[in-house]
Amino acid sequence: FLSQFLASGNDVSSEAAFALAETRALDSLNALLASWRSADSADPWFAGVLVNAIAMTRLPAAADHLIDLIANEHREAPTAIEALIRLFPDEETRARLTRAVETTGSPRLGAKMREHLA
Repeated sequence: FLSQFLASGNDVSSEAAFALAETRALDSLNALLASWRSADSADPWFAGVLVNAIAMTRLPAAADHLIDLIANEHREAPTAIEALIRLFPDEETRARLTRAVETTGSPRLGAKMREHLA
Protein backbone atom coordinates (compact mmCIF):
# COMPACT_ATOMS: atom_id res chain seq x y z
CA PHE A 1 0.00 0.00 0.00
CA LEU A 2 2.64 2.57 1.02
CA SER A 3 4.91 1.85 -1.92
CA GLN A 4 2.45 3.55 -4.27
CA PHE A 5 3.35 6.88 -2.61
CA LEU A 6 7.07 6.59 -3.41
CA ALA A 7 6.79 7.59 -7.07
CA SER A 8 6.29 11.32 -6.67
CA GLY A 9 9.50 11.98 -4.73
CA ASN A 10 7.95 14.63 -2.48
CA ASP A 11 7.31 15.00 1.26
CA VAL A 12 4.57 12.37 1.17
CA SER A 13 7.01 10.02 -0.57
CA SER A 14 9.59 10.56 2.13
CA GLU A 15 7.03 9.76 4.84
CA ALA A 16 6.06 6.59 2.95
CA ALA A 17 9.73 5.61 2.58
CA PHE A 18 10.39 5.95 6.29
CA ALA A 19 7.15 4.14 7.19
CA LEU A 20 8.18 1.25 4.94
CA ALA A 21 11.65 1.22 6.49
CA GLU A 22 10.27 0.95 10.00
CA THR A 23 8.57 -2.35 9.12
CA ARG A 24 12.03 -3.87 8.54
CA ALA A 25 10.39 -6.29 6.12
CA LEU A 26 12.12 -7.62 3.02
CA ASP A 27 9.12 -6.62 0.88
CA SER A 28 9.51 -3.06 2.14
CA LEU A 29 13.21 -3.05 1.32
CA ASN A 30 12.41 -4.35 -2.17
CA ALA A 31 9.91 -1.50 -2.66
CA LEU A 32 12.53 1.03 -1.53
CA LEU A 33 15.15 -0.48 -3.85
CA ALA A 34 12.70 -0.40 -6.76
CA SER A 35 12.04 3.26 -6.05
CA TRP A 36 15.81 3.84 -5.80
CA ARG A 37 16.36 2.34 -9.24
CA SER A 38 13.71 4.58 -10.79
CA ALA A 39 14.83 7.68 -8.86
CA ASP A 40 18.57 7.11 -9.20
CA SER A 41 19.14 10.04 -11.55
CA ALA A 42 16.33 12.15 -10.17
CA ASP A 43 16.18 14.62 -7.31
CA PRO A 44 19.24 14.34 -5.05
CA TRP A 45 17.11 15.18 -2.00
CA PHE A 46 14.82 12.19 -2.53
CA ALA A 47 17.78 9.93 -3.36
CA GLY A 48 19.19 10.83 0.07
CA VAL A 49 15.84 10.04 1.68
CA LEU A 50 15.86 6.64 0.00
CA VAL A 51 19.43 5.87 1.10
CA ASN A 52 18.48 6.61 4.70
CA ALA A 53 15.23 4.65 4.48
CA ILE A 54 17.06 1.67 2.98
CA ALA A 55 19.52 1.77 5.88
CA MET A 56 16.71 2.08 8.41
CA THR A 57 15.42 -1.37 7.41
CA ARG A 58 18.60 -2.72 9.05
CA LEU A 59 18.47 -5.75 6.74
CA PRO A 60 21.67 -7.39 5.46
CA ALA A 61 20.57 -6.76 1.87
CA ALA A 62 20.28 -3.06 2.70
CA ALA A 63 23.86 -2.99 3.97
CA ASP A 64 24.95 -4.79 0.79
CA HIS A 65 23.25 -2.17 -1.37
CA LEU A 66 24.80 0.73 0.53
CA ILE A 67 28.27 -0.80 0.41
CA ASP A 68 27.87 -1.21 -3.36
CA LEU A 69 27.04 2.50 -3.63
CA ILE A 70 30.24 3.30 -1.77
CA ALA A 71 32.38 0.85 -3.74
CA ASN A 72 31.11 2.40 -6.99
CA GLU A 73 31.61 5.94 -5.68
CA HIS A 74 27.98 6.79 -6.38
CA ARG A 75 26.82 10.35 -5.82
CA GLU A 76 25.07 9.17 -2.64
CA ALA A 77 28.14 7.33 -1.26
CA PRO A 78 28.74 9.93 1.50
CA THR A 79 25.14 9.56 2.65
CA ALA A 80 25.50 5.78 2.54
CA ILE A 81 28.64 5.99 4.73
CA GLU A 82 26.83 8.05 7.35
CA ALA A 83 23.77 5.77 7.29
CA LEU A 84 25.86 2.62 7.66
CA ILE A 85 27.80 4.05 10.58
CA ARG A 86 24.63 5.16 12.36
CA LEU A 87 22.48 2.10 11.74
CA PHE A 88 24.90 -0.83 11.32
CA PRO A 89 27.33 -0.62 14.24
CA ASP A 90 28.41 -4.27 14.05
CA GLU A 91 32.08 -5.05 13.45
CA GLU A 92 31.51 -7.02 10.24
CA THR A 93 29.65 -4.17 8.53
CA ARG A 94 32.22 -1.64 9.76
CA ALA A 95 35.00 -3.79 8.29
CA ARG A 96 33.16 -4.07 4.96
CA LEU A 97 32.56 -0.32 4.96
CA THR A 98 36.22 0.39 5.66
CA ARG A 99 37.34 -1.99 2.89
CA ALA A 100 34.93 -0.41 0.40
CA VAL A 101 36.11 3.11 1.21
CA GLU A 102 39.79 2.16 1.15
CA THR A 103 39.38 0.30 -2.14
CA THR A 104 37.98 3.41 -3.81
CA GLY A 105 41.04 5.41 -2.79
CA SER A 106 38.76 8.43 -2.57
CA PRO A 107 40.03 11.08 -0.14
CA ARG A 108 36.51 12.53 0.01
CA LEU A 109 34.95 9.22 1.09
CA GLY A 110 37.82 8.51 3.48
CA ALA A 111 37.29 11.89 5.14
CA LYS A 112 33.55 11.28 5.37
CA MET A 113 34.10 7.93 7.07
CA ARG A 114 36.64 9.35 9.54
CA GLU A 115 34.29 12.26 10.32
CA HIS A 116 31.47 9.91 11.30
CA LEU A 117 33.64 7.41 13.16
CA ALA A 118 35.22 10.11 15.32
